[in-house]
Amino acid sequence: MSRTTREINRITTTIISMSVRLLFYALVFFLLYEGITRGYSLGHEVFSPTAVAVAPGTDKEFTIRNGESLSEVAEELEKSGLINNKLIFIIQAKFFDYEVYPGTYTLNTSMTSRDMMKAIDESGIERKKAAESSAAASTSSGSSGESGTAGSSAENNGSDESGETTGENGASR
Repeated sequence: MSRTTREINRITTTIISMSVRLLFYALVFFLLYEGITRGYSLGHEVFSPTAVAVAPGTDKEFTIRNGESLSEVAEELEKSGLINNKLIFIIQAKFFDYEVYPGTYTLNTSMTSRDMMKAIDESGIERKKAAESSAAASTSSGSSGESGTAGSSAENNGSDESGETTGENGASR
């Protein structure tokens, strides 16, 4: 090979390797840019959600059946046109520790997904507490005895709150 040919090969190799490096850096920059942009969009939608429609929106009845999972609820909400993205709804529910409870809810298209979760979670908790208190009330009324009222354990065993036994006049023995 002549000296000129070697020189041309060296210059060509240098140009090609620089071009490949530039393409690689451009690709890395593009992927970083896309990742950051999409990550920001995802975070913005999770922490600052937007509603499907502007106020006043449209009221829609939504029913969650017993045993329905969070992802099934999210899919139904998306099909009903109440949320834009079921993945965002699932992420929000897990991040903010919301649960879905069976029942029928009136949701509005002007509500954000987080507002909907809050409504489902709070009314579900209220329903659960009401059911527990009614169950406790029926249990205590069934075991209250003949008088119809349940006395406290201190009244029934003749002891005060500190556990000391008291006589008829309330003095400690």
